[in-house]
Amino acid sequence: MREYLLLFRGQAFNGALALMKRILLSNILIVVLMSIVATSAIFPLLLNGFGWTIADVAGLKDKMQDVFKALSEGGNPWDVIGQLFGQINYAFLALAALLGVLFSVYQYVTLFKLNDNEVRTGNRNVLDAFKMGFSEKIIAMLGLYFILFLIFAVGIGVYIFALVLISGVSKFMAVLLGFFLFFVLIGFIIRFAIAPSALIHGNMGVFESIQFSMQKITWKRAGILFLMGLVMIVASMIIGGILGSVIAMAGLSNATTTPIFMLNQVIQSAIGAIVGSFMYAAYTALYFRYSDDERDEIANVEDHLIN
Repeated sequence: MREYLLLFRGQAFNGALALMKRILLSNILIVVLMSIVATSAIFPLLLNGFGWTIADVAGLKDKMQDVFKALSEGGNPWDVIGQLFGQINYAFLALAALLGVLFSVYQYVTLFKLNDNEVRTGNRNVLDAFKMGFSEKIIAMLGLYFILFLIFAVGIGVYIFALVLISGVSKFMAVLLGFFLFFVLIGFIIRFAIAPSALIHGNMGVFESIQFSMQKITWKRAGILFLMGLVMIVASMIIGGILGSVIAMAGLSNATTTPIFMLNQVIQSAIGAIVGSFMYAAYTALYFRYSDDERDEIANVEDHLIN
């Protein structure tokens, strides 16, 4: 653990990369396995919920083009949208949504547990991460995301209300202040970034993890993370574009059979896992960078090295 803490508290980016390299394969395996299980459980529910077949799913792209065509020609797009769905079954859709949320949260907790095990004990075992992920932290993570959703909704609501209020006085000022307040809103949201990792790595409660994140991610640090995030988004778009072209060339993007559709989902999940593994490693690195874990011992080691 001391090795990681020295990396995280020295150069967090390099520390995140080092962690990513060690957990990448385990991370991909977890995401792919979760994708297979989740897709197998949820996809049939969605088909029944929307009254679709696999062929209908494969033809969604063409049908959406018909929607845009109807819009461009001044027609009624709802006539086309109505043709997208068969007999809608809301019970199936509600169950699919519930399972989707549970699978997602369980995956979040498992991936953070994987990072925690690696940092603390060097254990990258996937089964151990799955076992430790299935805990009361799933309920805590659900609560955390629900509270964050409410906070973000209020923040966005205040932002929109402020724009409407200012535009009533001056549209020019509304544009200028809207541009400025947009980045303030983004910075505000970023300040909650390490609350999930604090919940797992620090074994904190929901409100304690939120407080920890707000204390450690200052406005200045939020600005730096925002700029780093922009770089990551651009890089991800480039990589995603290249890999998307490969998938399209292989004919997987227009799959009309269940096995090929499933294979397409697995491939896309693996691609997402590569990018996601760095993001999770970064959240882990940020938590340990600002936490008090073994801080006194690390300080003594650094003093010894300097002297």
